Amino acid sequence: MPVTRTPPDPGFGRIAVLRAYPRDPLAVLSEAFRRSGDVASFMLGPQRMWAVHDPGLIGQVLTSRATAFHRGRLMHAARALLGDGLLTSEEPLHQRQRRLVQPSLTRERTSLLASPLADMAEAHAARWPRGLAFDAVPALRRVALDAVAGVLFGGTLGDAEAERVATALTDATPLFRVLSLPLAGHLLHTPLPFARRFRRARHDIDTVVLRLIADRRASSEAGDDLLSALLHASDVDGGMSDAQLRDEAVTLFLAGHETTANALAWSVYLLARSPDAQERLANEARSVLGDGPIDPAHAERLTYCGQVIAEALRLYPPAWILLRRAVTSVELGPYRVGAGDAVVTALPLLHRHPAIWHEPDRFDPERFDPRGTPLPRYAYLPFGAGPRACIGRRLALLEARIALATIARRFRVRPANTAAVPADLRFTLRPGAPINIVLEERSA
Repeated sequence: MPVTRTPPDPGFGRIAVLRAYPRDPLAVLSEAFRRSGDVASFMLGPQRMWAVHDPGLIGQVLTSRATAFHRGRLMHAARALLGDGLLTSEEPLHQRQRRLVQPSLTRERTSLLASPLADMAEAHAARWPRGLAFDAVPALRRVALDAVAGVLFGGTLGDAEAERVATALTDATPLFRVLSLPLAGHLLHTPLPFARRFRRARHDIDTVVLRLIADRRASSEAGDDLLSALLHASDVDGGMSDAQLRDEAVTLFLAGHETTANALAWSVYLLARSPDAQERLANEARSVLGDGPIDPAHAERLTYCGQVIAEALRLYPPAWILLRRAVTSVELGPYRVGAGDAVVTALPLLHRHPAIWHEPDRFDPERFDPRGTPLPRYAYLPFGAGPRACIGRRLALLEARIALATIARRFRVRPANTAAVPADLRFTLRPGAPINIVLEERSA
């Protein structure tokens, strides 16, 4: 197949797209998809952008051609908060850090966390109001925060600390888009309002995370948590430096709670509006779990619960955009991507691709029935793929499955209003408004 230099151009005006993309990148990518299909190319200022929504080509970017690409500007900007953690580092540091962290997240170690995660979810659910409308987003965010602190870090968060971290993340992550603009990083040390807000958010997150690290270092007990494993992880080059430990801990703290909290919030939102799916989930949860504690074997048998979460991740993928920058000229199918070009995939477009998904905007957990027709490879990527696939995927899904089953077993969830909740496209895809629900206790 002949290699061409550029794919179809959606015909954007340079000034118009330069104004529109920073404000609403998904709208621009959606229009490019509408005009040009699975592959489109346009200029964003001095940079050529490739909008790719063909699963086969995406697979090449993430796997077979992965060494030709580095992370995009958004991840580079995130280093201002995360440092050189697994999300943001490049090779060879990324490969070494992944090798050090991986033994802590095996199936065997992760399964041991099922019971403490279940206890945590039960404790939170017991405090939620019955019969009164409340916003599920902060409630579920607190579940995820406490899970990270307890299961990953072996510590606990007070109410003030939890609020401090939640506020800091809300303040910091929208600024990644600003920091991805050329030269914007140099403004972080200025007295500009956005720079002061970002420095305060980083300080607040570091204060909590470094306190958890110090407590774990000072503990005389050998813990099973991830932080203990990181403290003792080593390879032929030794262990992690204090700076590396900080960067990995902050990365895991952010990724470990933010994505799970969003997945849970969207799952509850969808279930509250889907009574049939909710009842099926409740029946499964009560059949599998009974009235007793949850153990690893239980979690594995929550099949439909896993399908609900998978469908929520399809419709509202937390890590909603894949960005790569070519470090060398590389062939991508019939195209040649130039060195320095950016390749971008918007998962909301891939996950709702009309040629792949039947009625793509409809909530239907049956899509993920393991007995159904297999999906095209790389058509569903909530955790990425290839050497940079999310290392915490198994733990995130375990936590979400246990928390959602705990809710379904105890409560019937009703929406408090009929208003649709928009998506807020930050560093992750958060609910852009409260998800107001009412809980009704199920009979024993």
